Amino acid sequence: MSTTQDPPRARKGAGSRLGKIYADPQVGFAWLRLLSALFVVLDHSIWLPDPMHPLLVLNIPVGDYALLVFFALSGYQIHDSWERDPSWWRFGARRILRIVPPLAVVLVVTAFVIGPIFTTLPTGEYLSNGQTWAYLSMVVPFFLRGPLPGVFESNPHNLSVNPSLWTLPMEVFGYGIVLLLGIAIAIGLHKVVLPVVLGGLLVVQGVYDATLGEYDSGGFLGVMPMALLVKFMIAFMAGAVLHAYRHKIAFRPRYALALFVAWLVIHEVFMPDAAAVPGGTAGSDGSIFRLVTLDHWLLALGMAYGMIVLGRHWPRRLEKSGRWVYGSYGAYIWAAPLQQMLIALGVTNGWVLLVVTVPTAYVVGLASWHFVEMPTQKLRRYLRARQLPMTTPAPEPTPPAPQQALTAEAAP
Repeated sequence: MSTTQDPPRARKGAGSRLGKIYADPQVGFAWLRLLSALFVVLDHSIWLPDPMHPLLVLNIPVGDYALLVFFALSGYQIHDSWERDPSWWRFGARRILRIVPPLAVVLVVTAFVIGPIFTTLPTGEYLSNGQTWAYLSMVVPFFLRGPLPGVFESNPHNLSVNPSLWTLPMEVFGYGIVLLLGIAIAIGLHKVVLPVVLGGLLVVQGVYDATLGEYDSGGFLGVMPMALLVKFMIAFMAGAVLHAYRHKIAFRPRYALALFVAWLVIHEVFMPDAAAVPGGTAGSDGSIFRLVTLDHWLLALGMAYGMIVLGRHWPRRLEKSGRWVYGSYGAYIWAAPLQQMLIALGVTNGWVLLVVTVPTAYVVGLASWHFVEMPTQKLRRYLRARQLPMTTPAPEPTPPAPQQALTAEAAP
């Protein structure tokens, strides 16, 4: 089955001889995922050696921008997966095949190859430690665990061997939202439940901004920090809504640019006043936290709309780049352990760490894609819905290129 959400359209009056002028959106999305993964590498290259001084752009950590892109694209593509085959068990099986095998590989290698090399404990004591084996439980993302016994304990950030994995429970949580809402729509509820849920998340965001002094506070839902969960789920649900209503929404670069300019004006012109309010964003002046909330809304919604517009308008000349850009998930989950090893070996300059880690993570991500992710995703052929007897099968669409055929359900 083709993974293209809807075919790219040529400009008005272009004529059939020009054909389509944009790449398959999946190629654009794959590029954006890869670039976002490398921005997370950039963020961690500065933060891991010096957790007190993260790299900020417009007073926001670089990694936050990248994560908003990941979640927005996931919402769009995961809703596409459900819409193409609204079966709860096949949907769940596809998610497991996408997330778990690469994660299992990185966990096993981290625990039983990297761990014994970098632990301060004797090898036998390390391997007999229950914490070492418990680390593998993170193959279920909701069972987050941070350190391994004696591993990287002298590193500046030693609370987690692989700090990138903390977002995976939120990703899986988003899958659950799409599944539940998809079932609700299938049994008769209107598709309007999607924007209603998105609106509810926006309201919760406003409540947090009005009542919490620190944006990263607010308690936890299991292992997930609530304030950050809401923040990223807004981007995820925005992506899902944009896919659900894609035939009614105008995806125009000028609209994306307008949203970015609106956010930039609010963030840079009006937001400095919010810093003067005691407690951060809360205060007696209601206009302050309303500006903060509007800033957060515009960033998440604008990022979702803008990145999906960009993916749908990706240059066609880059369409043949598929085999080189589908390693974003592997790069994302492997980069932090690579960085932690380099730091343990004495690389403390963030920019040197970046220069070394980016190409290494990229190559490891490609290896993960070709040797772990592609083979396991091919198992999805056993998840196809059976044709009912005495029915006329729908005509098969033209199959996409092999590299593109497996990418609609990419995870961050």
